[in-house]
Amino acid sequence: MRRVGQPTSVTRGVAGSGLSKDGSTILGLQSDRTGNGYTVVALPYGGGAVRVLARDAIGTSWSR
Repeated sequence: MRRVGQPTSVTRGVAGSGLSKDGSTILGLQSDRTGNGYTVVALPYGGGAVRVLARDAIGTSWSR
C-alpha cells in the first residue's frame, strides 16, 4: 500500500479501483466525511491534484 497525496479535512480518502494503461493515473472513489456522498476521481500516481470525473456516483470504470 502506498499513500498518494496528502489527507484533507474534507475527505476520508480515495479507494483506488484501477490504474490507467500507462500506470500514471489512479481511478478511484472518494467519499466525504459523512459517508453519504461519493465522487469518481482521477489522480496522478506520483501525487498531485485530484480531478473530479463524476459527482454523486457509485461505480468506477475506465470504459466510456
